[in-house]
Amino acid sequence: MNDLRILMVLDSMASGGTETYVLSVAREMKRLGAYVIVAGGEGSHAPIFREEFPVHLLPFDWNFKLEEERISRLASVMRDENINIVHMHQTPSGRIALQAARMMGIPVVFTMHGTYYPKSDLLPIVKQCDAVISVSKPVEAFWLREGVASSVIPNGIDLEEFHQAGDREVLREPFGIPKEAMVLLYASRLAWEKADVCKIVLRSAADLKRSEFPQLVVVVAGDGPEMDAIRRLAQQLEYRNHVRFIHLIGQRTNMADCYRMSDIVVGTGRVALEAMACGKPVLALGTRGFLGWVEPSMYEEAWRCYFGDHQSLRSCNQPLLTQTLRKGLSRQELLHWYGEMGRAWVSDLFDITKVTRSIAGVYRDILRV
Repeated sequence: MNDLRILMVLDSMASGGTETYVLSVAREMKRLGAYVIVAGGEGSHAPIFREEFPVHLLPFDWNFKLEEERISRLASVMRDENINIVHMHQTPSGRIALQAARMMGIPVVFTMHGTYYPKSDLLPIVKQCDAVISVSKPVEAFWLREGVASSVIPNGIDLEEFHQAGDREVLREPFGIPKEAMVLLYASRLAWEKADVCKIVLRSAADLKRSEFPQLVVVVAGDGPEMDAIRRLAQQLEYRNHVRFIHLIGQRTNMADCYRMSDIVVGTGRVALEAMACGKPVLALGTRGFLGWVEPSMYEEAWRCYFGDHQSLRSCNQPLLTQTLRKGLSRQELLHWYGEMGRAWVSDLFDITKVTRSIAGVYRDILRV
């Protein structure tokens, strides 16, 4: 891959799923011999990006007064770094990068990470791209209805970073979580529908802790505009239960350790894949609905609906989640088996090396090399 010189463009280098995806792919591209640089705004992952790649800090927002200046700056980066592929992942950074790449005659790729983009913002961009990638089948189908064809290449998981080894008790110590606790982890950005899902998880966990599982502890990893509302709800539930059992730990750059210190993970999309790579049983619950425990007979549906993040056959409600959690928590040996089988499935289909080679194949088709 020595002939590939790739510019990855992000709105910011925060700690969300898209940023983690880009970091994983960029690392693997670099390991395979490609030259990778990153452009984007500041964020919690910026120090990690800077340690491993040339980084060009550019604030990307909808400030049209500065648009020409940002296009010019990004075009200069492309020229100076001799870039031959620009890979975009978000808007508005994608709009700026597209215009800069067109000025320089460089082909562009856009990866669509979900169906949440405003169509009016995204469609003018992707319809000018040389290639488009969707991270799931529902995303591909959604945008195809808008006239955008894409290749389906899933999120890739670095199995060396996300693995099972780790002292669970030591990892719990900084948060004051007892070694005998049964830890449920919910990881997500706390905004919009995902914050609503978090509230359902907290209420269900509170009911189960009060009635049947006194050792249950909840850890919420993530931040966002709904953090204050989540904090207030946590305080109310702890007051009713007369015990502290909800830990809001904010954004984390070491999510692998968060998975390893947990017993079960409630999540969707990339969170589900990362947790399964760490050998953890996953209860899939996303913004589009409810899937349930991810076990071998559910793998096909889990991939088809992306764990409930992009599509689902059922909506979620608190009684349904409580009932499903109760059944799982009552059968720990079965959950352990779910975790073992999940690790094998992720290794087979979502290994970062396989995914990165597929993305490189898209690059080569564009470059015709």
